[in-house]
Amino acid sequence: HRALSPLTGNSSFDPEPITPNDLRKWKNRVLRDGKRLFAFLKTKRLQAAKPIQEKIKTLLALRERFVMLIQDALPEKTDAVRIRVHGDLHLGQVLLSRNDFFIIDFEGEPNRTSKEARLKQSVIRDLAGMLRSFNYAACMTLKKCTRDRPQDREHFCPLIRAWESETGEQFLAGYRSGIGGDSSLIGNQKEFHRMLHFFLIEKMIYEIEYEIGHRPDWIDIPLAGMLEFLQKD
Repeated sequence: HRALSPLTGNSSFDPEPITPNDLRKWKNRVLRDGKRLFAFLKTKRLQAAKPIQEKIKTLLALRERFVMLIQDALPEKTDAVRIRVHGDLHLGQVLLSRNDFFIIDFEGEPNRTSKEARLKQSVIRDLAGMLRSFNYAACMTLKKCTRDRPQDREHFCPLIRAWESETGEQFLAGYRSGIGGDSSLIGNQKEFHRMLHFFLIEKMIYEIEYEIGHRPDWIDIPLAGMLEFLQKD
């Protein structure tokens, strides 16, 4: 993000202020995506396995809660900027080589168009993608290590969740350190947390639709994540 954010005179890459109109468009887009998701899940629920049916049923009952959270998620204005971002940042896009990291595949999410991938966004969208990747890593690890002994899941679950929480905190702390206190990328602390929540919800909408279409055995991961988010006090 530091490499993508300097002013160079190239209008395709120069940072631009996030305007109130941008925030409204992002909110309306996620409300539309959410409406489409709930309609889609309603048609697919009875085709899913029994435990997934119950999760979908619970999620469908939380539709009003979803709308309320999105309506209040974004600030009315922010001093942050929008830039070209990765668009599909997760652990599978990061390679470790000789104590350094290489980030690959800047095409954006598979279900997005190339035009969408080139749109300038908040960097927080990428951060939300990586945090969701930590959740996937935690859930898949728990599944694998308890496949033969499901009775151990209750024991390992708190340990796995603690890893996910600490990893997320360390990642965000490292990110703030890496951008050198440049608040223009993430806004102030209050704005940052509100926008992070918003982009996490946006990412989970995408994940649920993607998993249903490509990896139905994984659908429980984003469903559980969305339910946890919507059921928070």
